[in-house]
Amino acid sequence: MRAVLAKVAADVRRRRLQTVLVALTTLVASCTATTSLTLLARTSAPFEQVFERVSGPHLILHPDAARVSTEQLRATASLPVVVAAGDPHRIALVPIQVGERKTRVELVERDDPGGRVDRLQLVAGRWVQGPGEIVVTRFDAPEAGELKIVVGETVRVLSRADRPAFRVVGEVVDVGEYSGDFDGRAWIRSDQLTGLIDPADDALGYEMAYRVRDARTQDGLDAAAAAIKAALPPGADPRPPTQWLLHMQGMNWVLTLLSSTLLAFTVFTLVACALIVANTIAAAVIASRREIGVMKAVGYSPGEVLLVYVGQLVTAALAGSALGVLLGIAASRPLLEQGATAKGLPPGDPVYLPADLGVFAATLAVVGAAALIPSLRAASTNAVQALAVGTAQPGGGRDWLGRSLRRLRLLSPVSLGVDDAFLRPMRGVLTITSLLIGVATLAFAVGIRSDAEGVLGDKVLMGTNYDLSVDRFGAYPDHMVMTTLSGRPEVSTVVAVRQATATISGVKDSTSVTVMRGDASRLSYSAYEGRWFDAPGEVVVRPVTMREAHLKLGDTFQASIDGHPVWLRVVGGFTDFAVYDGRGLVLGSQTIGALVPDAQPETYLVKLRSGADAGSVASAVQRSAPDFLKATAVDAAANRAALTPITAVLAVPPLLLVFLAVVSVFNTMLLNSRERGFDIAVLKAVGMSGTQVMAMVLAPAVLLGLIGVVLGLPAGMRLHDVLVRSMIETIGGVFDSSHSFGPVNLILTTCGGAATALLGALLPAWWAARASVVTVLHAE
Repeated sequence: MRAVLAKVAADVRRRRLQTVLVALTTLVASCTATTSLTLLARTSAPFEQVFERVSGPHLILHPDAARVSTEQLRATASLPVVVAAGDPHRIALVPIQVGERKTRVELVERDDPGGRVDRLQLVAGRWVQGPGEIVVTRFDAPEAGELKIVVGETVRVLSRADRPAFRVVGEVVDVGEYSGDFDGRAWIRSDQLTGLIDPADDALGYEMAYRVRDARTQDGLDAAAAAIKAALPPGADPRPPTQWLLHMQGMNWVLTLLSSTLLAFTVFTLVACALIVANTIAAAVIASRREIGVMKAVGYSPGEVLLVYVGQLVTAALAGSALGVLLGIAASRPLLEQGATAKGLPPGDPVYLPADLGVFAATLAVVGAAALIPSLRAASTNAVQALAVGTAQPGGGRDWLGRSLRRLRLLSPVSLGVDDAFLRPMRGVLTITSLLIGVATLAFAVGIRSDAEGVLGDKVLMGTNYDLSVDRFGAYPDHMVMTTLSGRPEVSTVVAVRQATATISGVKDSTSVTVMRGDASRLSYSAYEGRWFDAPGEVVVRPVTMREAHLKLGDTFQASIDGHPVWLRVVGGFTDFAVYDGRGLVLGSQTIGALVPDAQPETYLVKLRSGADAGSVASAVQRSAPDFLKATAVDAAANRAALTPITAVLAVPPLLLVFLAVVSVFNTMLLNSRERGFDIAVLKAVGMSGTQVMAMVLAPAVLLGLIGVVLGLPAGMRLHDVLVRSMIETIGGVFDSSHSFGPVNLILTTCGGAATALLGALLPAWWAARASVVTVLHAE
């Protein structure tokens, strides 16, 4: 064994290039695998830990205060499906103002932050003790945007004309919070909502939190919610319940999707690693036949020869895998921190030993398995034959490819070089497979970049293509807002929006309705199938509602919008990603204008003319009615910048796989040029120039690269379609990938694949062109 170890150590030092290539390959594979598995395992851990510590609610129901009593709600706590329940708290959605800043919050009556369910975590100040005091949710999270509320500030409630003031006495983190149509939550003492809003207002309701027995599956939560609603008066709670699984998925969907995509790339990286290792060790065995004969002649057994060759690569893989795991841990830390800070949660520990040790062991196992078959060939080599034949090459003659390409009458150096593409058929196949993986993932990266700059950049974060958002508060009339906006010369388009609620026959829960007035197509609203509405009674439907209501284009159905029955016809399907569950209807104000004539928009989406300064226009609109309007300029650059970490993380693995493809081509061309060293020297001796030698070595690389592009480009487009589609469907959307690969992207990917092959072959070609004829012939 000592002789084996000494031989392994000597070969590692002697074959430095082989050692470096294997170390780099395993570093890339282990880094990608560690990052993906850490994110996959740790994404939801901080949330679940804090959720259990504060007895977070599995379900939160929001029954109508006019249709149910507190006694009826408390009685549901004894249902068999319920493990524990909190007290019913009255809630309402109200507009507030802090200084010059305005927003909407869900205002909750609650006298105690503790309880059996949904205990709130005070992070600053104290709980409310009397009238005029308020506790707010943590407003330094990223989703709070520009609004910052801290202890000691004054909050004015704008639902009353006199704008009553409340002093902020505390700040909490609420893991059960799900801010859909509002920016956060706030708490006041009991019996104060009555004086702030009209008790008959539809916005007044209850919040009832439950922990249920079967909470780990969606079916279990749906069954528990149905059982609780069945115990309440009919129609008491038409709203969908807040479910903790959907809440957690909504918080972590970006990291979950990133980790899932990285996991797919991990498999590709390990495959590429195995291909390069197999190619490297096979070449080493072929080049060392005489050395193998000498080893056996001096007493090495077949098992010891096997250990020598496997040990060389495993030794290099040890260093690469260890460093790759450490880099993977470091890469996952900022991603985990970014996902946790939004809720004030502690970030997940990036050191996850089962994943880290598993990746380290798996990478070594892949290297060992890839090296095993070529090493078995070395172990089974006959010593006498190896010493007699040495490194002699296979007989001349063109293979089938060379014979076919001869008919093209290519230049002699190119024709000779192309014939070397499959000098070793298995080596050529392994190289093509590596190039296929590299080109496929390169196409994926190009498609993702196109999505980020186009479809995703405009519609995932910004919702639509507008420059200004104006919120109307209090009793300020709609016509005054429109007068202000239409009077601005910079304004091009105004789309007024109001939110409503609808119930649809056959759908158990109510769904949101977006009522629009104005030309929404000017703001990039469009249907992914069918068309946009343009007449009364027409509606576009989000995909999940389309499925749940069993609707299709052209169907007519009856809905009740804010209690008013109306017949609607489906003319299109719509995805804007503003609603993560993919539910809802979008229709024009003319459809329900006659039913609810006094309904007024809440938000105005404004498109400005080219060159207008959105910030200046927002300030001017704000000054026109500072007590009733909130005008916010849309920071498109910031929205696109928010996509940068996602696109960067998704772009890195393809680039690494392209690097591995370059390594594979480099390895193949280097081995081919060395095995043909004698032939190349003879050709140079009879007059072939260095440029012609380089062309001869580059020609097979170009051929392999073209084959890799032809096979890899459609595979990459399919990979992009499947992965991105799964991402979008996870949040209830529909994705059309037809715009992701235009002619420019296809040309870029094709050129990138060819450049990958040329880059890998460039250095071996240069070495072959500079090699001394005398030295090579003397060595032979």
